[in-house]
Amino acid sequence: MLFCMRKNKKLAKYDFKFNTFTKEGLDQISNMFEEEKEKYEHVTEIEVPERGDKDTMERFKKIIAANKGSKKGKKGKKGKKKKKG
Repeated sequence: MLFCMRKNKKLAKYDFKFNTFTKEGLDQISNMFEEEKEKYEHVTEIEVPERGDKDTMERFKKIIAANKGSKKGKKGKKGKKKKKG
C-alpha cells in the first residue's frame, strides 16, 4: 500500500473505511509519513475505520492533517491569447 502511495503521485485520497487496520499498521503508515514526508506530500486524505487505539488514531489524523495543509496549489494551464485582426 505504501509503495502504491509513493509511486502514484496523482491519487490524493484513499478510502480504507471498510478494511481492517491494526495499531501496528497505522503506526507504520504514520512513521513513513513522518520519515519520508516528501514522498507522500501529494496524499491529503486517508479514511480508515475509527476502531482501535484512540491515541494512535489521533496521531494518524494529525499527521494527515499536516500533510493536507502543506499541499501547494496546482497552476492551471494558460493558453495563448489569439491576436485579433
